[in-house]
Amino acid sequence: MIKSGQRPFSPPLWEAAIAVFICYCLELGAALLFASGPGLSFGEKLIATATIRSIQIIILLSLWKFRGRGAKELGLGREGLKAGFYYGAMATVFCAALAAGLELFFQLYYKASFLGRMASLGPTEAFGPLMLAAVFVGPLYEEFLFRVYLFGSMRKKLGLWPSLIITSAIFALLHYATGSLPLAQLAGGVIFSLAYEYSGSVMAPLLVHAAGNFAIYSLPFLLK
Repeated sequence: MIKSGQRPFSPPLWEAAIAVFICYCLELGAALLFASGPGLSFGEKLIATATIRSIQIIILLSLWKFRGRGAKELGLGREGLKAGFYYGAMATVFCAALAAGLELFFQLYYKASFLGRMASLGPTEAFGPLMLAAVFVGPLYEEFLFRVYLFGSMRKKLGLWPSLIITSAIFALLHYATGSLPLAQLAGGVIFSLAYEYSGSVMAPLLVHAAGNFAIYSLPFLLK
């Protein structure tokens, strides 16, 4: 089994709070700006979202660098990358097997398609901007904020399972957009955190997050 030789870096909780506050203020300001501005198409909203996420990533990276840290603390050294790719690939295979099992279960017991249900909930336009926002920029921002800062800081204070449950619940609630519970996001938060915990590298949750989003948001275009 490949190991990175390090545990996930644990930034202090006050620093994580500052990171969350800055990102929230930027998000709130952007929402107010868009609400008062001209109406945007779906693709334009996605590009605007990707732009905001990119600014947030730059802010988080700047804070990380200002605190005297680099790629090694993110598990992006040579050994960290090996472990990140290994655990990211394993987690992705697990998620794919889980989706296949759910599809088989729904077909046998409900005579319905689980994947078809998932596809019906997704958008079917602006594929390029959607991939940019959901597969590239979004996972990078969310893994840096939720796993590196929130999970990492809570992990040091509370231990593995309490920090995993709390950050996964927050991650799921912030993705709440429909009348149903965001169970997929809750499961994703748990899987991403475990991938980060066991690899010691942010590359692991980043890979499985990006792969999962690609599969979820590609389905409506493939099955329409």
